[in-house]
Amino acid sequence: MADRRHFLHGLATLPLIGGLVAVLSPVAAIAKGSANDATLIACCDKLRGILAAQRDLCRAYPGIDCDKTPGWDETEEGRAAVLAQVTEMPAASLAGIAAKAEVLQISDVSEDSMWSDAIGQSIADDVLRLHEGVHG
Repeated sequence: MADRRHFLHGLATLPLIGGLVAVLSPVAAIAKGSANDATLIACCDKLRGILAAQRDLCRAYPGIDCDKTPGWDETEEGRAAVLAQVTEMPAASLAGIAAKAEVLQISDVSEDSMWSDAIGQSIADDVLRLHEGVHG
């Protein structure tokens, strides 16, 4: 977990090497330590914790549909709140965009078309906004 977090934070300091990194690096250098990016990285960790709690609930109550187990509604509300935050919060640098992409790659999210579409759109908005900030 710490290695992934170190990797995501390190993205903000990558040297100009071409492609997307070349476009976003000046903005990333300015935005290093951004509260938004830190929140987005934390959201990824929080979502993984919520999904683990949901798996535990399913195992704790065999023979009952997972969404009928005690505590499921609370975890589902937490999941929706985290995904809404990821969707609505603008990334300030490549580190924030990478955190959103990592959330999008979680199978529970990628298999949910409503959230995967919303997060994909949010990532596209971030890339275009940051690109405009560099070239606007």
